[in-house]
Amino acid sequence: MEETHQTTCETGLMICGRTWDQFLIDVESFHGYPAPGVILGGFLVDLALEELNPSGLYDVIVETRNCLPDAVQLLTPCTFGNGWLKEFATGRFAITVYDPETLFGARAFVDLAKLATFPLLNDWFLKLKTKQEISSPDLLRTMKQAHRDILSYQRVVLLSAMPKIKSARLICRSCGESLPMHEALEVDSAPGQTPATGLCRVCAGESYYAVDE
Repeated sequence: MEETHQTTCETGLMICGRTWDQFLIDVESFHGYPAPGVILGGFLVDLALEELNPSGLYDVIVETRNCLPDAVQLLTPCTFGNGWLKEFATGRFAITVYDPETLFGARAFVDLAKLATFPLLNDWFLKLKTKQEISSPDLLRTMKQAHRDILSYQRVVLLSAMPKIKSARLICRSCGESLPMHEALEVDSAPGQTPATGLCRVCAGESYYAVDE
């Protein structure tokens, strides 16, 4: 797959080839509303891609599920579904774009020292004020003004390849549904049995729902 990301434009602010106005429209369409977290995530994606400048396929690691995955899935081909988007949960608002062959990448993150120069963004990001205390139009206007001035990046190399989880499937002996073996709470030991059987989380008592009879 050939990559065609465009990250800069002499005529105005661009985020992965999109104008600011188009970016806001796309965020609202994808996420449901122009969430500041997704917008900030878009800035990170744009910076990391520019610094890595991948010539072909690349993977992305997010360090939190708060808003960042939507920014990545909106602006890149990488999704949790195709396995090119992965999570390494540190809780930090940062992403790494990297070459899965060489493991070299670029990590973009919110730089708190730079963020402090924008008090409104600082209060929002660090949750020093409630949503009700912060004007959404003012926040978006300040985000546009700040753009990359609140970000930093690092050239990195992954210590090891992020694993793509592949697992044989089994059939839950209680509900009869199929699931990946690594998701089962119990796997029955029956040599040669195909497919294997075991017990899923729901049938083991960890259900998130009750059947409405």
